[in-house]
Amino acid sequence: MSTHRLLLLTALAVTVVGCKDCKRGESPAPASAPAQAEPPIPIPADVSPEERAMLKDALSGPDEPVQPVYPLDAGPPSALAERLCRALHEIPFQRRQECCKAGGKMLPLWKECVRMLTFALNSKALTLDEKSVDGCEAALQREHAGCDWVGNPRSLIPDECQGILLGRLATGAECRSTLECVAPNVCAGVGPTERGRCAPPGPTGSPCGTSVDPLMVYAKQTTLETERPACADGYCNRNRCVPPVAAGGECNTSLQCAKGHRCVARKCVAGGVAKLGEPCGDNRCEGEARCVGGFCAMLKGPGERCTESAECKGACLHDDAGVGTCGMQCKPAAFTPLRTPLPKLKQPAKP
Repeated sequence: MSTHRLLLLTALAVTVVGCKDCKRGESPAPASAPAQAEPPIPIPADVSPEERAMLKDALSGPDEPVQPVYPLDAGPPSALAERLCRALHEIPFQRRQECCKAGGKMLPLWKECVRMLTFALNSKALTLDEKSVDGCEAALQREHAGCDWVGNPRSLIPDECQGILLGRLATGAECRSTLECVAPNVCAGVGPTERGRCAPPGPTGSPCGTSVDPLMVYAKQTTLETERPACADGYCNRNRCVPPVAAGGECNTSLQCAKGHRCVARKCVAGGVAKLGEPCGDNRCEGEARCVGGFCAMLKGPGERCTESAECKGACLHDDAGVGTCGMQCKPAAFTPLRTPLPKLKQPAKP
């Protein structure tokens, strides 16, 4: 299940259970009020059996209401929070709708971003300045200018929007997101309904990767995983911090390699970010270059020949004869599984 879908399902559970004694537009009834029959709890029809079981388990838990990690009533929206969240969510959506001449409404995920970020700002857990929001808005407009990018499966969140939420909470402080903690600390134990505490990245053997950070997801801080890793040295494997893979060792992603190294052709090699023309992995290339066919290259524009969408600014469109050219693709591409399964890494020996 994807992180975003998990958050949406959790939000549904939190909202319904947290207000299961509420009527629309009313406050919870006093404790002395007579009990009333509870209406059936709606569960989306399109969820899988596993997701349905997860929701039923969450909704049939103890009598104590489940509360989201960020309060549902965060007060009046912060102007800066609203500007940033609307830019992150609305600019890509609106530009795509304009290019595709499509209707429809955007999912209100930006409102969740505003609610959480407003509370974090009001509680002085983090700071955000107007100049940074200006830069992020301008970069998003540039990144989504024209229509060549439509159909691109990659994230188009520019660097100017990353790392602009500065945490103020010190080690040991209670936190609701890693974004609230002073770097390089992380919010250990945080989840959609659980607060954590700011702590340094864990040593080898410590637990990791066991929770979801809602604000990080909704604020689209996509580089936080590499800039603020959960493990002090090494990487998270099966919810435990393990030592890094040395140069020449087998890897699946660059996150597994020692600092200053990247994963290329399933081997850790020296060099954190590849330059144009150099072998690459994990799409980690310098500047506007991207990892295409194992090497850093500039993405192709409309009308240029291609074999797969990874080569294009947008998507690779194939005609009846199977010839591919780069162009805009409004219809979402069908999911294609990996042609070759990733190899299983050898598990580190238990101490």
